[in-house]
Amino acid sequence: MKVIGKVIDMKNLPIGGAIIKIHTKNDSKLAGYGFTNDSGRFTITFSEIKTKYFFAEINALNYGTEIFEFILENNTIYLPNIILQTRPSLLNEVVVKNSSTISNKKDTINYNVDAFSSKYDKAIGDVIKRLPGVEILSDGTIKYEGKPINKFYINGKDLLDGRYNIATSNIPYDAVDKVQILEKHQPSKMLDSFIHSNKAALNLVLKREINNKLLGKLKLGIGTPFFSTDNELVPLYFSKNNQTINTLKYNNIGKDYAAEFKNLYLNQDADELFSVENFGQLTGIDKPINGNLNLDRFLYNKQLTASINHLRTTKNGNEIKVLIDYTNDNEQIQNNSTFNVFFNNNNFSIQESIHFNQKRNLLNGITSFERNYKNAELSNKLQFRLAFKNATAVITTPNKIEQYSNIESFTIANTFKFTFKKRRLLQNITFYISTNRNPQNLNVLNANYDFFFSDSIEPSKILQLANLSITKSNLTYTSSYKINKSLSFSNSLNYKFLYNNINTEVKGFMNGNPIDIKNGFANNISLINHDISNVVSLSYSKKRSTYSLSIPINYINLYSIQNTNNRQIINNIYSGINLIQDVKLNNKIKLNNTLINQFYLFPPHNATNNFVLRNYRLITNNESLPNSLTTTILESVLNFKNLKYLSYNTLGIRKEWNTNFPIMNNSFINQLVVLNGLSGNQNQQSEKIFISTNKYFTKIKSSITAQTFLEFIRSDNFSNSILTRFRNTNFNLTLSSNTNLKKITIENRFSYTLFDNKTKGTTLGYFSLIEYLFNLKTSLKENISLQMNSQFNSLRRNNQNSFNLFFSDFFLTFSIPKIKTDFEFGCQNIFNQKIFSDVTISRNSQTLTETNLRPRQALIKLSWYFK
Repeated sequence: MKVIGKVIDMKNLPIGGAIIKIHTKNDSKLAGYGFTNDSGRFTITFSEIKTKYFFAEINALNYGTEIFEFILENNTIYLPNIILQTRPSLLNEVVVKNSSTISNKKDTINYNVDAFSSKYDKAIGDVIKRLPGVEILSDGTIKYEGKPINKFYINGKDLLDGRYNIATSNIPYDAVDKVQILEKHQPSKMLDSFIHSNKAALNLVLKREINNKLLGKLKLGIGTPFFSTDNELVPLYFSKNNQTINTLKYNNIGKDYAAEFKNLYLNQDADELFSVENFGQLTGIDKPINGNLNLDRFLYNKQLTASINHLRTTKNGNEIKVLIDYTNDNEQIQNNSTFNVFFNNNNFSIQESIHFNQKRNLLNGITSFERNYKNAELSNKLQFRLAFKNATAVITTPNKIEQYSNIESFTIANTFKFTFKKRRLLQNITFYISTNRNPQNLNVLNANYDFFFSDSIEPSKILQLANLSITKSNLTYTSSYKINKSLSFSNSLNYKFLYNNINTEVKGFMNGNPIDIKNGFANNISLINHDISNVVSLSYSKKRSTYSLSIPINYINLYSIQNTNNRQIINNIYSGINLIQDVKLNNKIKLNNTLINQFYLFPPHNATNNFVLRNYRLITNNESLPNSLTTTILESVLNFKNLKYLSYNTLGIRKEWNTNFPIMNNSFINQLVVLNGLSGNQNQQSEKIFISTNKYFTKIKSSITAQTFLEFIRSDNFSNSILTRFRNTNFNLTLSSNTNLKKITIENRFSYTLFDNKTKGTTLGYFSLIEYLFNLKTSLKENISLQMNSQFNSLRRNNQNSFNLFFSDFFLTFSIPKIKTDFEFGCQNIFNQKIFSDVTISRNSQTLTETNLRPRQALIKLSWYFK
């Protein structure tokens, strides 16, 4: 009898010297064994045995153990490639007795999906949110032990480049065998022994039976108010060398499927590409939001999204990836808000009724190539982004004011990386280049600007024109040397070139005719920025302790030409320090200490000595060039996990200092009064204590989580050079549970938030917000299930009216397993709530928002699952 196969790592590289043992499945007797050659291949021959059921146990130094079951019917079998996870041999192996639910081998934690799932689950994200130690935020970001994951894999491959909402929302839960947490994960295998990581990655291990099969779903929904609809087509395909997830979705019931395309990696290369979206919008209309309410409660929309996500691994180990996503939507939101700003000498309030409408077309694309050699890695990533956004807002203050905003943006960027290793020396070269064009304009009708733009004439229309172009390039050379098994040294030299050109002009019109306005509203600015930085790093790891130290030093040269006659040169040197300590006290307790001192230079195209009309009531004059912020963070976190009892506990303390924030002279226009305030602060300090505990009860399949934090914030704010010091206290307590019984699933979430401001001379005071969510899923008959959702919100403020709101939804599902089809009838907002009230406070401002809600809605949906 003969077994033939190949053993590779997660980068598709062969593993030589691996040990393969063949056992009989019924009694685990050793039938034969062998080793892989330099190409990772093996052939094991043994005498004929009566049984045909076997399993292979694969072991290799610095890799985890893999168990592979197979059936041997024809005396010879060719096994598919066996992938081993990289696991440095630092600690003795810990095997958890409760292996049917969760197991731990070195730095890999395996969650058995079947043990945490319920029959009401649809996508794997429904299961991940129950896993002990794992948390999913509202935007889809996955955290493990309080830290965001640094990679998301499917069968050991990074298909989605950080857009892993696509996977968690669309891969069926029953297609996944295990969810793995890879602790101390270094995304680059070559860097693993040079730069130690204190973050984790997540890997979905798919079931073998779905390989080479098309799976996914088709959903069609229609309902009232006519014509409400919700539709999805999601085909998925996974094989040894191919991974594909494609999506096509359309809805007008308030769901934001475009959120699936958000890049959730914190250390992504795309930061450079998408910085224009964050900072390039000089003018425009802000989208009203309500952070304490789901979008589908208040967003009126018509949204079409589509994406293609494909990864192919060639025979010689190359990875080729193509990712494309497109969004077309029309959004409408209507709300009333009261915006209050408090200073000791200058308080004011702006009341608005806003009807907001926005149309967007967004096209993003990534093509990447990665090649792994024996001692080298090469990759190239080409990205592009095309965006068109038109927004309108009708504001009543109480006079009617109209705003129209048009923004276009085109960005293309390329990142090339080459890493090569020779003995103890590792070298890396990275080259990045991008260009962006970002024209935009803002029209304002019927606003009162006579005192600002003209001595005698009040314009009926104001037009702000802005044209922004940005070119960036970045060259980095990094050299790392492994001094010994425990200590490595790294030096990274970086040169960044940034060229900005900005032209803005404000025009006034009366009855369609242009009128003269005062000087100071035209900008013609060219900024050239040279940034040379050097980062020295040390990494030390031995037994249970890991230390990493990095010291960045930056030299910045900023050359500014404004309006052809105002030239300015700024030269500065900045330095900082990043120190991280990880100590594993034992197999259950881990201590992490972090010290960060960094300097941030904000994009120079925001810096101008002239005026820019941001929106109908805010004119910005930046008095600081360039904008900067120095941040110091000191954090200590103690994690205690007991996998035998499926519990995770965290206790943390964090202190933060922010200094030298830019002082920006913002003129708030309210009716016929101009009030000057300096937004931002020169100094801010905060202390935060946070505690969380998570426990999973296997017998009743119940997860219980408790989280709380207490935060103290002190900030200095200015108005007309008068200082106001704010003292704010934030407290939050969140309790949640998820219980899966045989026929019933119950989810509870209770959240209590208290904000208290003790600054003299203001009326901020305190407010409290209580939120309670209750979801029940149960079987009425064998193929009929009922889901009921309830939400209660209560807002209370000192000496003011309180607000209470109750939502209730239900969904009735009839399943036909033979044709893999579900019929669902659902109704949302049964009691037809009209208004939702919310309060937000940030330092010296308070905003009270009343959002108009979507009416009662009923839909019939048909979902067909192909597997």
